[in-house]
Formats: sequence, structure tokens, C-alpha cells
Amino acid sequence: MPQPSASASGGGLLAITLKQDDGYAEAGIYLVRGDGRGGRLLRGAGGNVRWSPDGRRLAFREARGTFGPYLLRVTDRAARRTHTLALVRCCNIGLGNPTWSPGSDRVAYTRGIVESVAGRKVRTNRLFVARADGRGERGIALHEPGAPA
Repeated sequence: MPQPSASASGGGLLAITLKQDDGYAEAGIYLVRGDGRGGRLLRGAGGNVRWSPDGRRLAFREARGTFGPYLLRVTDRAARRTHTLALVRCCNIGLGNPTWSPGSDRVAYTRGIVESVAGRKVRTNRLFVARADGRGERGIALHEPGAPA
């Protein structure tokens, strides 16, 4: 079943994530005009699509296998210039939930990390922010194990 994202301001494109038949695996991201015509595949195996507030760029997660690697990518409306904002190489620890700043110049996102807590390996999430061009990444907040997400 298609899961549409928010439409872009201006040109009226929708970014739609299609799922595999099992409902869990990501099948692909398609760009479609608001009237439903002109659909084209942007990327295979992706999700978490978010348009920038100015409608000029799209942030999305790309998966290259069941357990990664995962990439957080940013592309222009024409999908001609795409770059990687963040990368998690393995282990199904997660990467996603891109959210744009109001000025469309920064993207916040969550990245799963594995750390040692009291002698155990624990998976947790950290909130990151980076410029839309991928530079200047910094960690903002850490989700403490056992705390509400």
C-alpha cells in the first residue's frame, strides 16, 4: 500500500514510499505529480521521505539490504544532484526520521548507536543535526537506555 509523504510547496510533487507485499520491507520511493501522473522511481529500497520547507530538496533514507548499510540522502527536485548526509554501515541499528529546519538549510535526524553501559552493549539513538550539504554534523541529544523514546 502506498504511503505518501507531504507534498512539496510549489511544484506539487509527492514523494511516495511503496512497501513490499509483506508490509515491512521498503520497495522504493517514487515522485508523482499531485494529479497522480508522471510517476517515476527516485530510488529503490527507501523511506522516511521529507520535503524541505522550500520544496526544493527531499531527504530520505536509503537501505541497501535488510541489515544495512543505511544512508540518509538529500536530493534536488529533479533528482540530479544527490549526496549522502549520514551513513550507518551495518547491524540494523537505524538511521532516519529526517526533519528540516524552517530555513531548509539544516536537517535533524536520528542515528542508532551501540555503546557500552555498565559492561553491556546497548543500542540507543542519538539526535544529530547537519547542514543540508552534509557538512557540520554534530550530536545533539542521546536517548538514555530505559528512558521513554
